[in-house]
Amino acid sequence: MPTKHTMWLMQVAASLPVPEKHALKEMVLRGNRRLRSITNVEDVHRVVTIAAVSNAFRAWYTLFDSLAISTDTARYLHQNEHGLHNDDDDDWAASSSASFTYGEVDFFGLASLLAAVRPRPGQTFCDLGHGTGRAVFAAALLYPELRVLGIELVPSLFQASRRAFRAFPCHHHEHSIQLVHGDILHVDWWSGCDFVWVNATAFSATLWNHVQTLALRLQPGAIFVCLTQTMTDTAAFDTVLAQWPVATSWGSELAHAYRRK
Repeated sequence: MPTKHTMWLMQVAASLPVPEKHALKEMVLRGNRRLRSITNVEDVHRVVTIAAVSNAFRAWYTLFDSLAISTDTARYLHQNEHGLHNDDDDDWAASSSASFTYGEVDFFGLASLLAAVRPRPGQTFCDLGHGTGRAVFAAALLYPELRVLGIELVPSLFQASRRAFRAFPCHHHEHSIQLVHGDILHVDWWSGCDFVWVNATAFSATLWNHVQTLALRLQPGAIFVCLTQTMTDTAAFDTVLAQWPVATSWGSELAHAYRRK
């Protein structure tokens, strides 16, 4: 027979997002001692949020570890892919996105950033230049009610992300996650995305100017988050976050978030 405290926790669970709800139910079933002393909703939210993020991280880490896709592996794939092309390859040279230095954002850095901008269920998250898909799958695990889109130009990195997609454990992900092999300057991400993430640390000035121009096509209310780079003209945007530190595979960078007016 459930205790009054357990019944109360189940009532709290009904109002939680899916990952937190699952985390709370798991903690209750395991008889978590910490929960027994909690008597207010705010403390329950804090504890289960930490548990949900930890669960998401374990699933994310296990996914890429099982496929042996580390940051170093991804960097190797990128460098070798670039070495197969030359400046006479029109399709490759047409996009300056082919000259990137590879790097990835830390899982918890992305988690803190997403928590700050608070994506809502049913919204679409887009990663411009998704690499092996680490940010894509992190977002899908942290916010399973999001639709997630990733766009990647480099073939070997895209194929690595497809391997991760096929191994991804969540049910029905084929309907909520879309990975596109293409150029972020040509694949339409501006029409239907509510939250756009771009690791722009190594972007050339020319490429960044093109991306900023395309960001003007975002629908009103859409959030555009860029790492390292800032919008040179913010007349069409409200600043949501300024200089938000995010851990990366090479150290730390500042993220900037803008909302389309």
